Amino acid sequence: MSSIGTPSYPGTDKSLLTKKITVFTQSNSELPWDMNRAITSDKNNNIWIGTDNGIVQISNGKWIVYNTENEIFDTYPSGVIRPIKNAFVDSDNNVWLTMGGSLYQYENFKWKRFDENNSILKSARFIYEDSNNNIWLTSWDGLYKFDGKKWTVINQENSGIPSNKTFGFHIDKNDKILLGTLSGNVIIENNIVHKIDDQDSPLSSSIIFKAIEDKNGNIWFSLYNEHNYKNKGIYILDKSSNWTKIDFPLDNEILKENGLNDFLLDEENNELWVSLSGVGILLYHLDTKNWEIYTNQNSNFPSIYTEQITKDKFGNIWVSTFAGVAKIENK
Repeated sequence: MSSIGTPSYPGTDKSLLTKKITVFTQSNSELPWDMNRAITSDKNNNIWIGTDNGIVQISNGKWIVYNTENEIFDTYPSGVIRPIKNAFVDSDNNVWLTMGGSLYQYENFKWKRFDENNSILKSARFIYEDSNNNIWLTSWDGLYKFDGKKWTVINQENSGIPSNKTFGFHIDKNDKILLGTLSGNVIIENNIVHKIDDQDSPLSSSIIFKAIEDKNGNIWFSLYNEHNYKNKGIYILDKSSNWTKIDFPLDNEILKENGLNDFLLDEENNELWVSLSGVGILLYHLDTKNWEIYTNQNSNFPSIYTEQITKDKFGNIWVSTFAGVAKIENK
């Protein structure tokens, strides 16, 4: 099963595109399902792909498939594995995946499942790790923390966050948390919740969907705004609390009806990759401020439905889509 779609905006002229794309599907590889949402790479340069019907590990060119034939995974009544929504590798090189309402950990060649039967976990969306190796999960039931032994949750009932539906998360070395919720963003510091309402900050009007810190201590945000697409996009907060906005093509109109699902900052090559559902994969050159828009009409990028992005140790960019996995050579 796959979904290709027609891009809502034209891509860059084919002659101006600079990257080579290889696509892996069920027809040309051991990928068990073309629709996939999650992808990550570990410290051994294994690529992990979470499809809508199974998990793949690519190790030294060998494809290893994990499904109901060799593992116990969360399934629909039909027996089909539930879609993997997010993939993450922690500092100890353990692989974590969210599937349905469950969290899976791959450690020492074994899968372990966390759900309502052995934890307080009720749902799971995006996975993060702090400097103390704690695992954090955003969900529709609050913000979960797992220290390796004990589970805790921050929710409306015990903390006063404005909504239990949580999205983006960032925690600094002083344990100050930035959290995006459906009803606004908050700062959690010393167990006290402060709603962000500074009108000079884009965080007062748009929801944090993802946040990462670069090597210079700047925080990069993808922000979502249901009512004003002009306020959607990528923003940078530097260490002096100054904001910079990345200008998207067509005066941000490309974001009007399309979902910014993930971004990857490639500091080594000074590039920003953005998966934009409804279009394809976008490349922003940070030095020249030029965009390259790859669609299924100007390139062999497989689908307009794009999800998680990762980078391997050779500099290649891997993108999960609804019509296979795209490997983009970064040379």
